[in-house]
Amino acid sequence: MRYVQTSKGAFVRHILNEFENIRWDDTHKTSVRKLSEDERKQFGVFQLQLVTPPAFNPASQARGEVEPLLVSDVWTQNWVVTDLDGDVLAEAQAAASAKAAKDSKITGIEILGVMCSATKEDQMGLTAIGLDYSMTASAGDKFESTKFEFANGNSLVITHDNFLSIYGIWVPFRKSFFLP
Repeated sequence: MRYVQTSKGAFVRHILNEFENIRWDDTHKTSVRKLSEDERKQFGVFQLQLVTPPAFNPASQARGEVEPLLVSDVWTQNWVVTDLDGDVLAEAQAAASAKAAKDSKITGIEILGVMCSATKEDQMGLTAIGLDYSMTASAGDKFESTKFEFANGNSLVITHDNFLSIYGIWVPFRKSFFLP
């Protein structure tokens, strides 16, 4: 439960939980949960009626909790939605764009009709297969087909014939993780 503390009917502060202390002088304090109903009233402590936050567009708006309102003798949570402007809007849009780029990297990339995840383990496994391919080719031998299991549960069979196609997609995708 959340509470508010008031003084002479005016909001003073939020009390985030019933374990938070109320101080009534320099040497006396106790948690809200230990106060009787009469003591709560005496110290201006009231339960806060929580409300569903209003909808907002995080790409162009900010939402924040502000001082609660006294509505029909009940202290009620209050929210405000404001439009972002100038630098703040540009910063929010850049953050949303960076998040979308990061999310796409985590999701992975489609190669030969298979959605390939892009975890650290996927990278290490495909690097090992790439090394095997390079060593086999440099020895003049033919690379043996390898079925690779991605962390997302999908698999891709890497063959001598499709290796360059697969790695031609995978390597630039993985390099994009490290570009500024």
